[in-house]
Amino acid sequence: MRGGVTGRLLQVDLTSGEIAAEPLADDLAIDYIGGDNMASRIIYDRVPPGTLVFEPGNCLAFLVGPLGGTGVPSDCNHTVAALSAGTGYTVGVSHVNGAFGPRLKLAGYDGVIVSGRSAEPVYLYVDNGRPELRDARHLWGMDTRRTTDTIKSELGVQGVSVDCIGPAGENLCRMACIVSDKTQVAARGGLGAVMGAKNLKAIAVKGNQKPLISEPEEFKRYAEEWKTANLTNPEMQLYIKYGTAGILGNMHSLGDLPIMNFSRGVFPGYEKITGQHLVDNFLCKNLTCRGCWVAHRKLLEINEGGKVLRAELPEYEDLAAWGSNIGLADPARVVELAELADSLGIDALDGSNVVALAMECYEKGILTKEDTGGTDLRFGNAEAAAEIMQCIAYRKGLGNVLAEGPGRAAKIIGRGATEICAHIKNMSPIMHDFRAFWGFALQYTVATGGPTHEGGPRALEQTGVLPRFSTQGKAAAVKQGQEVRCFINSLGVCLFGAIGVPIEVLTGALSAALGYQFTADEVKKTVLRAVNLRRAFAVRRGLLPDDDTLSPRLLEAPMEGGAKGSKIDIVPMVREYYDLMGWDEKTGKPSRKTLADLGLEDIIDDIW
Repeated sequence: MRGGVTGRLLQVDLTSGEIAAEPLADDLAIDYIGGDNMASRIIYDRVPPGTLVFEPGNCLAFLVGPLGGTGVPSDCNHTVAALSAGTGYTVGVSHVNGAFGPRLKLAGYDGVIVSGRSAEPVYLYVDNGRPELRDARHLWGMDTRRTTDTIKSELGVQGVSVDCIGPAGENLCRMACIVSDKTQVAARGGLGAVMGAKNLKAIAVKGNQKPLISEPEEFKRYAEEWKTANLTNPEMQLYIKYGTAGILGNMHSLGDLPIMNFSRGVFPGYEKITGQHLVDNFLCKNLTCRGCWVAHRKLLEINEGGKVLRAELPEYEDLAAWGSNIGLADPARVVELAELADSLGIDALDGSNVVALAMECYEKGILTKEDTGGTDLRFGNAEAAAEIMQCIAYRKGLGNVLAEGPGRAAKIIGRGATEICAHIKNMSPIMHDFRAFWGFALQYTVATGGPTHEGGPRALEQTGVLPRFSTQGKAAAVKQGQEVRCFINSLGVCLFGAIGVPIEVLTGALSAALGYQFTADEVKKTVLRAVNLRRAFAVRRGLLPDDDTLSPRLLEAPMEGGAKGSKIDIVPMVREYYDLMGWDEKTGKPSRKTLADLGLEDIIDDIW
């Protein structure tokens, strides 16, 4: 067994109830490292073409990277993956921080792979290598917070972490997320709905089996270099003080903040939902995840008319989602909506986007009060947003349509809704207005999991290294960004804990942990192997070059704000990216040579 990993994957067949451990193949650990990369190989191999999202044959993987739980800074991340409910044809990958990932490894496993479907609701409990399925019928219908508290109370032991779904997952909403220990979220790809389709309410883990490190002295040295580089990085100083919410004001000035369904370029009152305003006025205390010195999480206490709201400072994307994107500048209401989304198990990005779409449709007369069940669904109406979120989670009325996600919902609504819907491959874009950063637009257009986080050149564009409103250099920057970000996504560490850390230090720590000396070229190859594998997975399920684009709303030029007049020229950037990646321009497929060069000869016949 190599260091850094337990060498075991837990297989759970919910149809038969069988649970068994299998060895983690050495070539899987070396060729794919872990996290997103390894998940891509597992999903490709175990989800046959023709499998539908909510069928038992769609497997769900929870994976901890080789540095998760090892003691490097921010060793607190795990990946969840399956055939995406959001797009319906990509490998859906999502990341979540907190204690669950490290505790799964300490419980004796590098991952859990769930297949089949249980006849009745169940949850999986893994206690130091002893897994068992337990009855979850009494948990069905509970929100994520009550589910977590109930499971921990029933188990009656300390040191348990819980990944679970809420009503949105149970009701197969395509934007359902998986919530870890009540506050951390695997948001993208509708993976909570995949979990719900399996009648799997939760996974609870407890463990204390610390993984061995192959070269402990070298590992310790790299961990110290890692910590120093991360904490002295200028970008991290902002996050340490104000969390990711600290960038909101700057994003507004650059025209990057999504406003009222991406229809505006200026949002009066945005100052009230910045991290600076929230932390300076409402900070209660700093919070942190396992192994993290950054502490970008903050507990807020908002006292409003004698009512005290205690909640975590939302991340930037949550503030943009439940603030500017739905036209709301009341900080307490924005925080409450972010809390409600997590409680119901709704991805804030897709959730906000369908609510904002419905609001614009309502204001334009495309939807009426008859469609909304009497709800006055105007921009800025927090109570209406909360009502419609409940309807989405339980698939009631208009919520049943919106639960299909932005792209599908717009088609169902019709009457011009598709022209004003902001989406990529049926999923919401992240909460950035790509018209402010064309390279960012390209990255999420070609991302292999749908519009998911695979790196991007926003920092280069923001600092002026690359011109923002230009196609110049964007394809190369996107590819280079993927090579770094997708490597980090494979390690089992939080992105924020890796900001500013040289790739040599990341690679050195990985090599010292595993006892295998990775070169920079090998690391790059593992990333490109996984990216091309995810691309091939989607191509087998019908992805075409025409799908690598932005919806009409995102291709319009803003009339105001920091990106005024910016009309993204997406087509030439996509073509240049294809060329750099070795993908066929006519079909979008990775070429035979590209696949062979990456050691993917076994899938050439699958797509060619």
